[in-house]
Amino acid sequence: MTDPSQAAAERSPVSHLPELLPVEALRWLEHVAVLEFFVGNVPRRTGQVAAALAFLDRDLPMSSRDIARFARTGHETVRRSADALESLGLIDRHRRPIHHARVDTGPY
Repeated sequence: MTDPSQAAAERSPVSHLPELLPVEALRWLEHVAVLEFFVGNVPRRTGQVAAALAFLDRDLPMSSRDIARFARTGHETVRRSADALESLGLIDRHRRPIHHARVDTGPY
């Protein structure tokens, strides 16, 4: 007999989605969105992330300690979020935002 939760997961159309990000990672995703808006792309390297966050320190509720900690440990979140944004079609492979709206106009 099949486990009911396993059977439900097999029927679910979203069973292939990754596990949810923790709240701390979501907080950094919000910062990444701000970076993307002000800088024009999502930085790829830890040093670029730290420099951009330091540049935006006046606009973000972050201390220099937060910036340093993120430069050391949070870059993986940026990489994952950038990959997710790219897979959703919101940024291109160079991490630049795609400004046009994707609208399905149908067969006409």
